[in-house]
Amino acid sequence: MGDINLKFEAKDDRGSNLGDYEMFIDLSSTAQNPTSLVLEVPDGWLVRAVKFYPVTENPNGTVTSSRDKARDITTLKAAGRTGNFGAVFDNVELPEGFSFNSSNNTLTDNGASKGAFEYLIWIQVSGSNTNDFIDPGIRNH
Repeated sequence: MGDINLKFEAKDDRGSNLGDYEMFIDLSSTAQNPTSLVLEVPDGWLVRAVKFYPVTENPNGTVTSSRDKARDITTLKAAGRTGNFGAVFDNVELPEGFSFNSSNNTLTDNGASKGAFEYLIWIQVSGSNTNDFIDPGIRNH
């Protein structure tokens, strides 16, 4: 299994702009050769949950995002750093083929699901109720 490390670095001890991150990573996985993405966050931060949203890749190279994602980002920004992030992240289901291990911040793709996805990652400062989120995305072909 090949691991991919994605390292997020804050501009200050919490990140200076709430949710102001965006990126895509291409994953090429199969059941025989799954790919794991290790989410590396600053010391003292925890990855609490991951939520996926399918997107449409347009022929001109643009991406059409889910309206659900836009609504959830609005909710998270309104909640602020100590708000109820559970309103967005509780009871999330990952797409077929993906699994997330919160004990080691590892997202694994076994290749069963094809297509493009954006996702949100809930991060929290350990021992506090200080929340933030990251807005990257995955394309697996």
